[in-house]
Amino acid sequence: MIIPRRRLVRGSRDFVGSLFAHSLYRFVHSAMISGLCPRHIREGLASVAEIVKKEKIAGAFGPLVNLFDLTDPRFRVPVEVMAKNQLFNYVVDTEATAALLIAKLQKAGGALTFVPLDVVRAANVVYPEDDSQAVPLIKCVRG
Repeated sequence: MIIPRRRLVRGSRDFVGSLFAHSLYRFVHSAMISGLCPRHIREGLASVAEIVKKEKIAGAFGPLVNLFDLTDPRFRVPVEVMAKNQLFNYVVDTEATAALLIAKLQKAGGALTFVPLDVVRAANVVYPEDDSQAVPLIKCVRG
């Protein structure tokens, strides 16, 4: 049976849309598989996952994108535009954990940016009180 190309394209759009509707986590895996994620980041994520599992390193939480879900799929594009490859930054508990993983990653191959939670400081931001003007992106994610 031959399926018209238009139906295939529409079906693939529906499939991709359903992935985004559930969570951005699913997008990361499809992006990594399809090559949208840069190669050095894919290799780094794979290497760190293997290192963390093999050596049971506590305090390695994973890529930022795996740590939250979107409250509504319509916010997928703004999140992608704002965060870009920062979605793949690897969150750890301390600078010491980051240093340990960096040392092991240099031997294993790949490259990643690590975000130690003991160093990160959020800036005080004043948001508009009227949500009709703007919606802070932080209100659109669950973590």
